[in-house]
Amino acid sequence: MCEVSNEIISAKGKDIPILLAKKDDDHIEIRYMKLCEAVDVVRLIYQCYGYTYFYENFYYPEHIAEYNERGVMRSLVAVNKNGEIIGHMTLFRNEIIGNIARTGTKEECKLGEPSMVMVRPDYRNMNIFSRMMNRVMKEDLSYTKNLSGLFSPPISEHIYSQLAMYKCGFKDCGCLLGNYPPAEIKDISNKQSQRISLVLTYYSLQNRKNKIIYPPSQHRKMILDIYGNLGAVPNWEEPQCHYDDQSYKETSLIKAKIVPKLNNASIKVSRYGADIVECVKKKMKEMLAKNTEAILLYLSLNDPLTYKFAEQFEQMGFFFAGVLPAMSIGDALILQYLNASNFDYNKVQIASKNAKEILDYVRKCELKARHMIRLVG
Repeated sequence: MCEVSNEIISAKGKDIPILLAKKDDDHIEIRYMKLCEAVDVVRLIYQCYGYTYFYENFYYPEHIAEYNERGVMRSLVAVNKNGEIIGHMTLFRNEIIGNIARTGTKEECKLGEPSMVMVRPDYRNMNIFSRMMNRVMKEDLSYTKNLSGLFSPPISEHIYSQLAMYKCGFKDCGCLLGNYPPAEIKDISNKQSQRISLVLTYYSLQNRKNKIIYPPSQHRKMILDIYGNLGAVPNWEEPQCHYDDQSYKETSLIKAKIVPKLNNASIKVSRYGADIVECVKKKMKEMLAKNTEAILLYLSLNDPLTYKFAEQFEQMGFFFAGVLPAMSIGDALILQYLNASNFDYNKVQIASKNAKEILDYVRKCELKARHMIRLVG
């Protein structure tokens, strides 16, 4: 029986020696991490990212051990014949993109996010990622019990993680611009000045209930195309309600969060009230005052009032990002706000035709939003 290391990595991995062994093609074991191996996972993070990993608290082995002990995460590792951890992934119950470092297991959340996925550079191209994902999705159903689906936002600094998600059956459903800070991925990409964009992908675990959606008319074709790519064609309608109806004249309910280390933020609208535009505008101004670089706004496509208010949010500078099914608010339309003077789309690497079409559409919407911001001043 091993004990959890009390070592604290005060300089994000500097005290951990980097051990690289010769590749072993014959025997890679996929199993759960022992608590005392948390320090080896930190070593793996450094081997893959150096000092640039997005979620800095995972450079501390006691955090990884604690999260595993509490059941917030359950680390799956790949181990070579020398006992070295050369791969890692876990699954968080989560629905807010970029939230994994702060998430917990909340019962109302029905989405899971494969996270902290990494393979040591000298063991890449050996199908290790696919084996870990297969363990999560098909062999050990305790990982995905009571979840409606999985989402993953592979980065666009390279196409390899995108291709890996497609190989596991994930489908494109959005493109999120500049959502993560720059990072270096060893032997794949150097750290760049532009923030990292994400390709949002989704994998359904349950048969969808045939709920009606109310896609805003300006985005209806793209939204329905995304559902078609996901293999789910929903019933859609234009809302028949009158917008002075008392149904939305109660107080709005929103949940907002800033993640300072990622310099991004999210706003989730759970209930529309007569004050919803002012509520979102107030939160957005607070976030921008803190120089937040990217904001995601989640709106329920199952609520007919999204049809009305989406355009008003776009007049504030938000623009289309994608769709994420099975959130706690229902299927979500995601709008995004990019707090940057210019954005180089040539630095966004896209692997699939569907993702390229979504990115092209996002680009048109972003240019329109930029024009709107200039008009408003």
